[in-house]
Amino acid sequence: HRAGPLSRASMLGGMSVEVRACANEDELVEAFRTVEVAFGEESTEADIERSKATMPFDRVLVAVEGGRFVGVAAAVPYSVTIPGGELACPGVTWVGVLPTHRRRGVLTSMMRFQLDDIHARGEPLAALWSSESLIYGRFGYGIPAPVYELNAVKSRFGFRDDPGPVGSLRLVTREEAAELMPPVYERIGAQRAGMPSRTK
Repeated sequence: HRAGPLSRASMLGGMSVEVRACANEDELVEAFRTVEVAFGEESTEADIERSKATMPFDRVLVAVEGGRFVGVAAAVPYSVTIPGGELACPGVTWVGVLPTHRRRGVLTSMMRFQLDDIHARGEPLAALWSSESLIYGRFGYGIPAPVYELNAVKSRFGFRDDPGPVGSLRLVTREEAAELMPPVYERIGAQRAGMPSRTK
């Protein structure tokens, strides 16, 4: 459900920009192509088809100026494990502004709209993997866990009380993996906080 505003218009840096959700699948495709330009990448038809199959178009926000998309911010519906259960936690993605419209408040306007929309949907968390860590702290995002790298000689290191190899390995087909892997993922997810849900 959507309890928040469907769109928000404002003047940003002397330009009139409307932030709103995509209205249909055609706009989702246009949004995907827009964010690819913002990233300096080029999408394939397979990329577009995958996005149409996995991204609900009403979770894709666009900044529109004069009928053109100039910015995009999306949120994939997920849940994550927490101690004792799961919570809704959309995954923020596809965040980008065209080079012609940067440093004019477009990103800030989209992120404010997105946070209001997430709140209106009753989702208590949001998460993202940031390529520009300094940006998202401005919008309330923080680092949930640090990342460490270790260079070591493998033969000199081992797990404490390692019981050694157990069981056996075999390659499986894509079809077998679709049956075998989900129960393993669910079992591990129930024991580790922060594991995102996965659709079929």
